[in-house]
Amino acid sequence: MASNIPNSSSSRGNCSYRSCPPSSSSSRPCQQQPPGQRASCSTNIELARNYVAPFMPQQQLQEKLPDGSSRFKICKYASEMLDCLQAIRQDDCLCDVTLHTSESAGEGIRAHKVVLAGSSEYFRGMFTRGMREETMSEVCIREVNITKEVLCPLVDFAYSGEIHITQDNVQGLLVGATFLQMRHVIEACTLYLEQQLDSSNCVGIMEFARAHDCMDLEAKARRYVHEHFCDVAKNEEILDLCAKDMAEIVQREDLNVNCESEVFSAVVRWAEHDPTTRVPQLQSLLLHGVRLSSLAPAFLEDQLQRCHLIRREPKCIQLLMDRVRRLTQHTSLPCAGASGCQGQESASPVAGCSQGPCTSNAAEDIEEVELVAEPPPRRPGGQMVIYVAGGFYRKIMDSLKSFECYDPSTKEWARLPDLLRPRCGPGVTTLKGQVCVVGGRVMQCGINTDTCSLDIYDPRENQWRTCCHMNQARSRVGVAVLDNRIYAIGGSSGGELHNSAERYHQDTDHWEYVSSMREARHSPGVAVLNRLIYVVGGFDGRRRLESVECYHPEKNQWELISPLQRPRSAAGVAVMRGHVYAVGGFDGTHQLTSVERYDPSRGCWEEVAPLLKARSGVGVAVIHDKLYALGGFDGSDFLLCVERYEPDTDTWHPETNMLCERSGHGVTVGRMPTLS
Repeated sequence: MASNIPNSSSSRGNCSYRSCPPSSSSSRPCQQQPPGQRASCSTNIELARNYVAPFMPQQQLQEKLPDGSSRFKICKYASEMLDCLQAIRQDDCLCDVTLHTSESAGEGIRAHKVVLAGSSEYFRGMFTRGMREETMSEVCIREVNITKEVLCPLVDFAYSGEIHITQDNVQGLLVGATFLQMRHVIEACTLYLEQQLDSSNCVGIMEFARAHDCMDLEAKARRYVHEHFCDVAKNEEILDLCAKDMAEIVQREDLNVNCESEVFSAVVRWAEHDPTTRVPQLQSLLLHGVRLSSLAPAFLEDQLQRCHLIRREPKCIQLLMDRVRRLTQHTSLPCAGASGCQGQESASPVAGCSQGPCTSNAAEDIEEVELVAEPPPRRPGGQMVIYVAGGFYRKIMDSLKSFECYDPSTKEWARLPDLLRPRCGPGVTTLKGQVCVVGGRVMQCGINTDTCSLDIYDPRENQWRTCCHMNQARSRVGVAVLDNRIYAIGGSSGGELHNSAERYHQDTDHWEYVSSMREARHSPGVAVLNRLIYVVGGFDGRRRLESVECYHPEKNQWELISPLQRPRSAAGVAVMRGHVYAVGGFDGTHQLTSVERYDPSRGCWEEVAPLLKARSGVGVAVIHDKLYALGGFDGSDFLLCVERYEPDTDTWHPETNMLCERSGHGVTVGRMPTLS
């Protein structure tokens, strides 16, 4: 555990008095008698009387009963009684037991058995159930982890109901309270440790809680690891995880990571910490925990060359080579319980891996490994929200700066910091957990211009920043993320329509062109499936398009695939359960309710249930295996209504309205933002 929650055995205070003073500021400090001398009973009674506060009428409650009598309750009686008992104890009056610990010498801790029994199940059993300690005046607590410095404040708690917890004593107090079965102290220590949880100590707190049967604390510490894995993986405590815990963590669907390379790096770093015992388990962790199909082929090839742990394990080599082959051939293993897929990672060496060429005979030594189903994609559950950015609203004749998010679990919208500039027709996507807004048209205060800007919103900071501009201004642009790079495709600027495409490298903050599409188009829908970018429909300046183009990143080439059943521009396009969905849009005459989806295994489009309301300029998003259609234009009105598609029943259902009517906005899914 991290040093800010040190081990109790190394953080003992000094306790030289017979019995620790009460933690209450209202209690008298412990007054020790000279050796061999104790206060008389009359003296103790007088001290107790002086200690108890004078009676005040407002401190009592009166309940009048039907028979004319009254029942009175003294509000502070219990606390005053405890204060009185503590005062009597500190003067060593009527005490009938002295407690010792296995390591203590000399005087013990004086107390009253009845008070101890009332606050501790352990003492209740010891003093009331016929055990030999029931008649003993000297009792030794032989639990090795309970020192006098731990026992003193626990005995004081029995008399005061107060406990002073610090980073130095919390572990010792929790161990002692657990042994003595002091429920309230256990709860206080657990709450304190929960409040101290951070990325540097959560693993240690989790293991400490498990060792002492604090199941609630263990569960909360484990949940903290899951929710903050990216930060936890950078700290040393993760190296102390046992193989079972490491496997449980990386296998979880709800593990909160920005990119899968963080998980890969953590697994390799963990194995490298103790290679003798952990390297044999590396292949299993990569196979069953890391979502290898969410990594870029270049990343995997880089690890095959650079990471010595991978190079020394033939089964790991075989596993990574198979995934590279499948990714570059745009085929994939079936996912266990999967629906949809995530973007892939860009190439970079894993931290902690030594670099060097792969041994020449490594491939020859490879044994065949059983390739089981790919683990299901990461699905961080209730942490995910739908972001809506910009758009156009005719009543104000301006593009919008508003930015909001929707939590499907609570069905509530939240207003977020405005965009840095108003935009309609932007491309919006998510890269490494951050919301990226690309291009669009700025229409405000007489300005009407297309932009090449890229602004990025960090949900953790709840702030925007500006990054490198595109090479070409683009409004009504399609965007997607592939191999951790943003692709901006088509669009228009001024009166010119584009067939060009460019991609953004976040590591170097620059854009570069890729090959151009076969057709120029603005207002296309864009999505990624099996590492192929699909560009669906759009407008070429003369007609609405039914054509669909597919980009192969290895070839840097576009090819036409099966066309839509009907032409449409400004449709919403997204991927769900291995299909590309095209939702609504405009066919040149009417706004559409029709929805169709593309099955790559059959190479054809098929219609599914239509929208409840026709709409073009619609934003779509997939979250929790449900497809959402947000806003748009129905031919006469700008919409704030939202619909939800259930694929299991092939039905659409109304959802909570947006905060603002809009069309031509951008939509994406990302982490819940940190709101003040």
